[in-house]
Amino acid sequence: MHGTGQIRSGEALDLFVRMCQSPTMYVQDATFSSVCALIEGYDMATNRHALLGFWEWLTVRDGQWTNLPWWSLVRRHVYPDADLGVAPSRVEDAPLL
Repeated sequence: MHGTGQIRSGEALDLFVRMCQSPTMYVQDATFSSVCALIEGYDMATNRHALLGFWEWLTVRDGQWTNLPWWSLVRRHVYPDADLGVAPSRVEDAPLL
């Protein structure tokens, strides 16, 4: 973040890429759920500026409207047949990060 309290467009993306590349530098348990929780918290701390437009981009890319949160849309993209009501297994976690 720079002095105005606003996040630069590439700043959050760079941080999120680093989180996914080395999740245990940011969270104790390197799971998709833990990383998503950290990203969601970061977004909240920036008054929803960090992920601004991300959910909309995901829904447009999928070509259908949904009320699923962004992390479910990402998971559905990687595993189209996944039961989104069940947490991903350890085997499923790696490709999600």
